[in-house]
Amino acid sequence: AHWQRYLELIQGMRSQAPIKFNGQAFVVNSTGKGWDYRDWGACYWWQNTRQPYYNSLAQGDRDVLGSMFKFYGGMLPYVQARTAAQFNQTSTPISPGGALYPETVTQFGAYNPGDWGCNSSVPRAMGASLNQYIRFHFTGNLELCLLMLDDFLYSGDRSRLAEHAVPVCTAVVSGFRDRFPHRDAQGFVDLFPSQSLETYQCPDPASRESCVTNPTPDVAGLRAVLQRLVALPTGAADPAAVAGWRELLAVVPALPVHDGVVLPAAAGANKRSNSENTALYAVHPFRTYGWGKANLSEAQATYNSRPSPCNDGWCQDVIQAAMLNLTDDAAKMVAARAAAAPAKGFRFPGFAAHYQDFAPSLDHWAFMRTAVNYMLLTPLEDDRQRMVVFPTWPVDKWDVSFKLHGPLNTTVQGACVGGVLQELVVTPAERKGDVEVVGCRKQSVFV
Repeated sequence: AHWQRYLELIQGMRSQAPIKFNGQAFVVNSTGKGWDYRDWGACYWWQNTRQPYYNSLAQGDRDVLGSMFKFYGGMLPYVQARTAAQFNQTSTPISPGGALYPETVTQFGAYNPGDWGCNSSVPRAMGASLNQYIRFHFTGNLELCLLMLDDFLYSGDRSRLAEHAVPVCTAVVSGFRDRFPHRDAQGFVDLFPSQSLETYQCPDPASRESCVTNPTPDVAGLRAVLQRLVALPTGAADPAAVAGWRELLAVVPALPVHDGVVLPAAAGANKRSNSENTALYAVHPFRTYGWGKANLSEAQATYNSRPSPCNDGWCQDVIQAAMLNLTDDAAKMVAARAAAAPAKGFRFPGFAAHYQDFAPSLDHWAFMRTAVNYMLLTPLEDDRQRMVVFPTWPVDKWDVSFKLHGPLNTTVQGACVGGVLQELVVTPAERKGDVEVVGCRKQSVFV
């Protein structure tokens, strides 16, 4: 785990681009196809690129996040122009300033030519790219926005908020609003034509049977981002934009739930084309459900019935178990990931194997660290920004000492040995009342 953080820091602190998920900066001619060859090519795939950055705030590594924000923020003007060109001759044109980053993006903000379609004409029906796996896959836009807003919540850094978060999130929300101008019979936004990640796709954008309506990742993501945007301090964003965000938040549809289980989408999720557990994006990354939040049993039932259990590479099960009070599952998966053999053919023991990416991979142990962070310290995201310590840590099996960062410039340092609390230091001290210890038994000195 320490090697993982080391790799994130040396590659991410002062970089001009995000850490490359498929080989990092250490790609070698392991396949005989050349020294620059990587499976999945040169583009930045958000599904894979994001993994190490979910550790950054809890670890206090905001400089790593800053490099990624500059990368995506710097390409915003081009993405806005490309988005306008992509949709301006469709029935749902995007207003000037709206932006939708492709799921798979070059360093300039463009589609890979093969993803958009070589020798193809514009316009395309509904602005559809040729590659159905990412055709209407814009969920990463909402993840990026939420990470930027989390950065402000943790740090209170108004300069980074103004430089990156507000411009990017304003453009992304505008892009989503313009793509879905229609309302259903109840007056809620009709998110069609859509897809639910790469797994439930949209072969025919004109068909409700062929395309997804109201995908859970995008519904959860829109709600999470809009709730945070309307809560920004006065003066942080244009008042007219804030008013528009409030109006849009009021008509975001509810998550699709049936018989106590969250569905991948409200309709159209008929054929699986990949192995993502899309309904669980309402847990991670968008945190509708979690420890101490409403309807936890719905999310637990969704997790228990997930169609593609997985515990390697970019699979999120370990994080979701950590967030859903499933201590045994989380601990078993963390232990299994930690015991995984390193990549073959390398001397450095901190390189992970290929899994879904390319060796040396970064995803496998990055998501393990994210799970460990949640097991030790989980923000409740309530009005006081309270936190719980050891919420899903197996305190009677594993001794631990840690120091992690939380919202409002708070750090929590603690230790639990033999199931008994040995240390709890909250900085600043006035935030101690907003930190609750669960699981680990308190000694009298801590009562």
